[in-house]
Amino acid sequence: MLPEKDPARSVAVLGVPIDMGASQRGTLMGPAALRTAGLLTLLENLGFGVTDHGDLSVAGMADLADSPPANANHYREIQRWTRALSRRGYEIARSGSIPIFLGGDHSLSMGSVNAMARYWHEAGRELFVLWLDAHADYNTPETTLTANMHGMAASFLCGESGLDHLTGEEPRAPIDPEHLELFGTRSIDRLEKDLLRQRGVSVACH
Repeated sequence: MLPEKDPARSVAVLGVPIDMGASQRGTLMGPAALRTAGLLTLLENLGFGVTDHGDLSVAGMADLADSPPANANHYREIQRWTRALSRRGYEIARSGSIPIFLGGDHSLSMGSVNAMARYWHEAGRELFVLWLDAHADYNTPETTLTANMHGMAASFLCGESGLDHLTGEEPRAPIDPEHLELFGTRSIDRLEKDLLRQRGVSVACH
């Protein structure tokens, strides 16, 4: 017998098919793969009311006029996704549902986590982030060795400089670096490690 659905246990699912944050493409298929694997059915069987909002789109979204920073590959594309996801994620958070963002490219967190931080900051509460990754993703355009923006996601969320206009017209809501916990990390660049130490970020290495 399936558990009875509790109206207070509602989940809002949003796919974010983005894959240009890393050097290897393909993660844009992540939302479709997770749905095909039965994620929504699993959530419903656990007693959650599930609303699938489909996949986010940036089609027709105008580019901003800021100058792209050096050492930030695909900046303009990722800026469009970050702006759109910051806005849509915030709207979903305000609906009262638990947001679940489907994807595979770490750069999507620049919009999704920013949206959650904005929501909770407005409610007078801090956001704590558990970052499960083999890499710290705490580079900036100044420290990066690859210029891939998925490796700058965590630093952007903690308010580091270099991607200051990424959210455009959407409010940027940085979290305190001491509220970020890196878990399972096994590969950190030298300059990235220095920055993590200066900011007091907790790192649980694997």
